[in-house]
Amino acid sequence: MNIIPSGKILDAARRSVRVEIIGTTPQTNSIVGVLSAILSPVIAFVVAYIAYQQHRINCSRFRWELYDRRLRVYKAAELYLVQVIREAKADHITTARFRNDASEVDFLFDKEVRDYVDQLYDKGLELVKTCWLLDGFDGKSGLPVGDKRNKAADEQAGILKWFTGQLRVSRELFTKHMRIR
Repeated sequence: MNIIPSGKILDAARRSVRVEIIGTTPQTNSIVGVLSAILSPVIAFVVAYIAYQQHRINCSRFRWELYDRRLRVYKAAELYLVQVIREAKADHITTARFRNDASEVDFLFDKEVRDYVDQLYDKGLELVKTCWLLDGFDGKSGLPVGDKRNKAADEQAGILKWFTGQLRVSRELFTKHMRIR
């Protein structure tokens, strides 16, 4: 067996291995340059498009959330109107619940709707007062038969007539503000 010194093996290996590096041609350089120049604006366009789409989605989500919150106020008003019309009376608990359920009206609607909800509440309180006058606080000891009772009954009838016409009015008023654009 022949032993070859290790230095000679390395020299032989270096000579026998030929590393070839592919050079770049001027044509290749120009293609890479053009592609690099095009890539930056394309990336910027894609990023801008994604940002625009996210903006549209956020605006759409905001409109839906606003619609949902406005719908709750409308439903509170509608429920209150239906209860008053159905029972032909109002009590302080139902009226206070309506005011609480519609409390976000100040933040979600313009002055027209806020004034309308305030008017519903005020008319509800007037109806509560006339119901108390006619039926008493306990439901048994109202005003005795006479002119005061007749006046309270006429007032109650007028308020109930007003409430009856409000289902259509409230629907029209809220419809203007419930559109999803």
